[in-house]
Amino acid sequence: MGIVSDRERNFPHYLLARLLFVGVILGLALAFLLESSQERWLVFALFLGNLFLIGLAWVWFTTRGAMTALRWLTLSAGVLLDTAVIYYTGGAVSEFIFLFFFSIGAASLFLGVVGSVWIALLSEVGYAFVLLGRDGGSFETLTFALFLYAVYFALTAVLTGYLAERFQAKNQALEKARSELSQTRLDTETILRSLGTGLLATTKNVEVLHFNSAGQQILELCHPSGSMIEGSESGETIQRFLQMIEAERVSGRREIEFPLPNGRVRPVGFSLSSLRDETGCERGTIVLFTDLTAEKQEEREKWQRERLAAVGELARDLAHEIRNPLATLSGCVEILVGGNVGIAEKEKLGQLAARESQRLNNLLRDFSTFARLEAPRKKRLNLSQMLRNPNEEWPALDIRLPRELPIEADEGQMEIIINALLMALALWAENGDCVEVSPLEAGEGKVSVRFHLPGKELPREVLDSVFQPFGEVWKHRLGLALPTAHRAVAGHGGELKFYSGPREGTGFELVLESGERAQGRKEIARNGT
Repeated sequence: MGIVSDRERNFPHYLLARLLFVGVILGLALAFLLESSQERWLVFALFLGNLFLIGLAWVWFTTRGAMTALRWLTLSAGVLLDTAVIYYTGGAVSEFIFLFFFSIGAASLFLGVVGSVWIALLSEVGYAFVLLGRDGGSFETLTFALFLYAVYFALTAVLTGYLAERFQAKNQALEKARSELSQTRLDTETILRSLGTGLLATTKNVEVLHFNSAGQQILELCHPSGSMIEGSESGETIQRFLQMIEAERVSGRREIEFPLPNGRVRPVGFSLSSLRDETGCERGTIVLFTDLTAEKQEEREKWQRERLAAVGELARDLAHEIRNPLATLSGCVEILVGGNVGIAEKEKLGQLAARESQRLNNLLRDFSTFARLEAPRKKRLNLSQMLRNPNEEWPALDIRLPRELPIEADEGQMEIIINALLMALALWAENGDCVEVSPLEAGEGKVSVRFHLPGKELPREVLDSVFQPFGEVWKHRLGLALPTAHRAVAGHGGELKFYSGPREGTGFELVLESGERAQGRKEIARNGT
């Protein structure tokens, strides 16, 4: 098929093969078949002519290319040479009659069906010349022999030409497909090199199939020149990376804090998909991951801006709330200093001053708790057990939780969170309503609990400001309890949602990290290091 696919390039090689082949045949004829010295000289002359002509053609085609017209001329001249060889080596009974078929086959490869038919026609003419010029015989015998070889030559020309054309078409299609595949592979490699996102493809046995340069840079597994660091260190880093991703995938998270070889920690976001073969069977896993350092920095800056804005608003509200009791205290002091006050009036003013002083003290205590909330010191806790130790200020509870509900949280802050939620629901409960505490469906690695007060709907102004410092809830004697609880839950990486409506009632949904998931992550991190 290689000969068929590139006729011009391979034609000189055919000529060289023909030169050697015909030279060997003529040499055998000189050595063993010819007895007459005259015939020996003629065959020797043919040998030299074959050597000269084919050698000249080979040099021409090698240096200048095999033009179509010259291919036709050379193959046609080859039939004339075949006729002479057969004529002087026995005629119709020559051992070299197959040279005609050889030339027809060569024509089918280099000239196609039309060329092979033309060479078959020339071969029939050459055979007729040999048959009539040397052997003679009766008319019927000659006619039958000519007809028989005409059929042989024609069938050989058609069949070899057809097969050659089919091979040519198939090979062209194969070359086109190979070119397209090569281009596709080149495009794919270019795309993967150009990706700013890391890509890691592995088998089911966690063997790396592909790891692009962006991924190597994110995990800092490449030299300054861009080549990947080889050795056990890079293998261990990849294994640890895959283990951390698997642990977070089970929990439903899509971010990890990955320790780099240089000791720094880099936030990495990732997504997973299955690598499947052409039959749809899963072959491995594809991990797309990206460096979140810039995004996290932007989030921190945004958070700082929002925090400064919140601090400004909080300071304004706090100043307003402090001003009221201070004004009352100032008024009481001025009246008492004036001296024209009876004993009963003094007692009332003293009680009023004490109440406002206590109010101011409570305000500063709540604000101190809210402002000084530290990062949680998490440990494994049983949320069910904490709720089964009631506070006298809590409402009646209908606890529907399992006896063991492990969470990963700060014990002191969890007490603040639970107290805030239950005291708020106790304030809104009427006629001794019972608060239902029940589990909810949550994502993997999460615990979700609902604190529900059925049949209660709060005003819209409360819904809009339930977690805002000094909002409407503040006026209902809850102080900064709910804003502090909301902030503490956020510090735990959880969620605290509030709802209220005529049908669903009023309540809170608390989502925290599961104790089992945190324990599993710690074990993986410990084994990785």
